[in-house]
Amino acid sequence: MEQKTKQQMNEKKIPGIVKIIIALFIAGMVIGILTGYFMKSSLYSPLITIYKDILSRLTSLDISRSEIFFLSLKRNLKYLVLIYMFAITNIWNWYYGAFLLYIGFSNGLLLTFNIILYGMAGSIRYLCYLFPQSLIFIPIYILIIAHCNSFHKTYYVCTDTAKKGKLLFRQFPFCIFIILFMIAGCILEAWLNLPLVIWYSTVQ
Repeated sequence: MEQKTKQQMNEKKIPGIVKIIIALFIAGMVIGILTGYFMKSSLYSPLITIYKDILSRLTSLDISRSEIFFLSLKRNLKYLVLIYMFAITNIWNWYYGAFLLYIGFSNGLLLTFNIILYGMAGSIRYLCYLFPQSLIFIPIYILIIAHCNSFHKTYYVCTDTAKKGKLLFRQFPFCIFIILFMIAGCILEAWLNLPLVIWYSTVQ
C-alpha cells in the first residue's frame, strides 16, 4: 500500500525539465527587471522614451489585425524550427537555456518599462500585453522544450542513420499539433489582445 502511495506521489511530481524551464525563465526575468531598473537613467532612457511615444499613439494607429496574426505566427514558427534544429545538436542544453533566459529577460524589461512609466499600474498594463494568448503560448512552449529535450536524448545517442530518419519523421504529428495551437494563440493575440491593449490605453 505504501509503495503504491509513493508511486502515485512520484507520478504527481513536476518533471525535472519543467522545473528547469520555469527556473531559467524566472532567472532571465529577474535579470531583465534589474537591468531595466538600474540602467533606466542612462542606457535605457532613449528606449523608454520611444516606448512611451508608441504607447501614446497606439489608439490612433491603423493596425491591421491580419498583419499582427501573420507576424506572430511567423515569429512562433521560427522559434519552433530553431528549437528543433538545436535539439539534434550537441549544444541543445545551451540553446534552450539561452532561449529561456532571453524570453525571461525580454519580459523583465517590458515589465520594468511599464512600472517606470505608470507605477504599479504598469504591471496591469504588462499583463494586458500577455493576455489571453499567453494562456496558450506558455504551456505550449513548456511542452515543446520538454518534448524536444526528450527527443534530443533519444536522437543524439542514436548512431543508426535510418533510425534517426524515423525519429525525425515521427515528430510531424507533434509539430502539427503544436502549430494548430500556435495558430489559435496568434488569433487570440491579433483579435483579442490588440483590442484589449488599445482599450486599456484609453481608460488609464
